[in-house]
Amino acid sequence: IITRFDGKDACLIETTEIQVLPFNEITWDLAKLEGEHKNLEDWQRDHTNFFKNEYRDFKDNTLIVFEQFKVLKKF
Repeated sequence: IITRFDGKDACLIETTEIQVLPFNEITWDLAKLEGEHKNLEDWQRDHTNFFKNEYRDFKDNTLIVFEQFKVLKKF
């Protein structure tokens, strides 16, 4: 179950695939699944900024868990 910031249920998901790979090996085919960027370079820039802000030791080869899922029910 995914929750909103206020803790209320948002939706029920089913994980369909999990990949663990270095940041610099994430392809556009994976990145575009997020639906927020127009190209891989924009995705990499935004995610690099986020990860460097959250994780001081972030490097291009840092392992990333990439989860794919389907929404089973919205609440």
